[in-house]
Amino acid sequence: MTIILVGKTASGKTAIKKALTKNFPVVPLVTCTTRPPREGEVHGKDYYFLSYEDFREALYHDQFTEATAYNVSGEPWYYGSYLEYYKDHRPPIDAVIVLNPAGLRQIKENHPRLDVVSFYIECPEAIIKERHANRQNTNTEDFATRLQNDNIDFKDIEYLVDYKIVNNGTHSPEKLAKAIWDTAKQHKERRK
Repeated sequence: MTIILVGKTASGKTAIKKALTKNFPVVPLVTCTTRPPREGEVHGKDYYFLSYEDFREALYHDQFTEATAYNVSGEPWYYGSYLEYYKDHRPPIDAVIVLNPAGLRQIKENHPRLDVVSFYIECPEAIIKERHANRQNTNTEDFATRLQNDNIDFKDIEYLVDYKIVNNGTHSPEKLAKAIWDTAKQHKERRK
């Protein structure tokens, strides 16, 4: 089973992903991006940071199960996840990946037989803005654009995901991860 987390920028999805992989038998799946790494991000751990040429080459050879773009600062940043991830991580190995709504939609439409369960991490905009303010080396204009795009991209998200988890700042990433893990396991049992 692959747990898919979707959430707006700064909603806490990466922290929840880390808590899932630290506290439960879940392996992290790393997505690819053409955006530059933020301070402290590691190639192969946080993302596979690809050149535009390498990304296009993988896309041309149908290596991605989903791929999408964000237009930030007038320049598109591409994101994608390798199809092999979903084929290689089958029971008893469980995995977790962070995607955006477009990526989740592509997986559901193009690969309906994949064993996935999806969660929307809902977070109030005030908390998202506070988290952004606390991030180092982030561009305020890029964030504003990202927030505007998120408001469009996440419209009607509840109809796309299997479950919704509210991250309003009152629960730790570990507690939210446990709720996701328990729900995913119940979901998997019901599907047997």
